[in-house]
Amino acid sequence: VPVSRASIVLQKAASLAVLALVIVATMAACLVVANPVVGLGLPIEGVIAVTSGLWLLGLVFAGVAMVIGAFTGSPTIAGGVAATLAIVAWFVNAFASIFTWLEIPAKVSPFTWYLHGLPLINGFSSGHLWLVVATLAALAGTVILFKGRNIDGAGPVLCLLPLCDQPCTFQYPDVLGNGRQTHVKRLCEFVNGCFSLR
Repeated sequence: VPVSRASIVLQKAASLAVLALVIVATMAACLVVANPVVGLGLPIEGVIAVTSGLWLLGLVFAGVAMVIGAFTGSPTIAGGVAATLAIVAWFVNAFASIFTWLEIPAKVSPFTWYLHGLPLINGFSSGHLWLVVATLAALAGTVILFKGRNIDGAGPVLCLLPLCDQPCTFQYPDVLGNGRQTHVKRLCEFVNGCFSLR
């Protein structure tokens, strides 16, 4: 039975989510066990909120990596760009209180959403909702991009302009300075060629 590309993406996303959930659940269990022993005085709701927020934060950047991977076809680029964006987002959130020009970018930082409302103390907040929205948006983008990918690598990765199916011409000067008309490829093919696998 043929497997759809959307199903492949969803299965990959589900495996990543489950793996991350196991790690985060282990952390939550350790905090719950250590809480009365060490006398941390942490509310259970706060522990669940902060660890689930950490899980969603990881899913956001995993989703970013999947989007970039679906677009470029390169796991190295996908991981590198996602890691870079994560570092930048952390710095923006961390230094927004020092540099006023970072206040606006900090509002769209996933780390800001994660820490919004002090989840360890106050529990769940709207920041968790924004993390869910960002994760679902990244997943939807990955599905759309992967559906348009040429997975054999022999041609364009994406058909960015599927409606451009008519050839066009343009004028360019030849070596004698005379105008010459030439027939060029469809704009869709030209744009797609910029993103084809080599």
